[in-house]
Amino acid sequence: MSVVSSTVHRLRSYARRTGPVWEPLVYLVAAFMVMSVLSAALTKGVMKEALHLPSKMNVSHYMVLSEAVMGACALFALGVTTWHKDGKPFARTAFSTDAPHFKLFWIGCAVGAVNLSVPVMMMAVPGWFRASLSPIEDIVRSLVEGSVCMFFVGVFEETMFRGIFFEFVEQALGTWMAVFVTSTTFGFIHLINPAATVIGALCICVEAGAMIGGALVWSRSMWMPIGVHLAWNLFQGSVWGLAVSGGPKPQVSVFHSEMVGGPWYLTGGAFGPEGSLFSFICCTITGVFFLTWAVAEDKIYPPAWETKEWKALQYDAEADEESAVCAKETSPLLA
Repeated sequence: MSVVSSTVHRLRSYARRTGPVWEPLVYLVAAFMVMSVLSAALTKGVMKEALHLPSKMNVSHYMVLSEAVMGACALFALGVTTWHKDGKPFARTAFSTDAPHFKLFWIGCAVGAVNLSVPVMMMAVPGWFRASLSPIEDIVRSLVEGSVCMFFVGVFEETMFRGIFFEFVEQALGTWMAVFVTSTTFGFIHLINPAATVIGALCICVEAGAMIGGALVWSRSMWMPIGVHLAWNLFQGSVWGLAVSGGPKPQVSVFHSEMVGGPWYLTGGAFGPEGSLFSFICCTITGVFFLTWAVAEDKIYPPAWETKEWKALQYDAEADEESAVCAKETSPLLA
């Protein structure tokens, strides 16, 4: 019995010592499970209804609704798990509705629009990118539908990757590892798209890691990466009429465009401008700027084992072990 008790005591001591590392990862798994179950159940119901629509109804509207449902599920999962862990929903990753956070949203939109449009303009200089203005009805439709759809896409994907994933990995492993892990996962998950390439996925790893990850680390507000994501996709597809992350080109857009020649590593090929060297350079410069600014403002969090909480836990655990040894030496029942 004494052997079992000693083993249990040691396991509890080890678990308490390493809690700041493994607890956030457990919450990460729990959040993904909650989000996945809710999303699967609700979106299945939405698409089931879409299949019974009259032919005149636009099924793409129900795709937008599905993105909205998945975004709500991701927000719910993040809110519940952070509330259970920290006693306050979104304790570290701000989802505030205050005016400064909405200002960051619009700044993010500007960052995304510029970093996507500059590479496209660079492709237009040698004549690789050609575009003509679409009819007014197509312009209005593309902007309205694109804005709504990409907003929900941004909310869902950023809450999942820069919210749930980043939130708990950062608590366990620190800011730099959280940027690396979330960016790598975000980039390579795009390989499921029809025209995806490994080079394109690698470009997104760096672009998303540097630019979108840097925007979150500097702003400490989810609104800024959502704004970057929304504008990036909106301008790539609905405005310039190009493929988004290896997906199909939009049916309507502000500009009717086409790529004429040019090396694939400068145009992105079928993957879209995200896979181009121009985008890679622009986004990396922007991301380095954000991350450097975050370092200057001391917004980089260390891994759990470098925090004061970790050191205090080690001290308490050692004190408990010493007390247990003393009790064993003085008590004949534990000898």
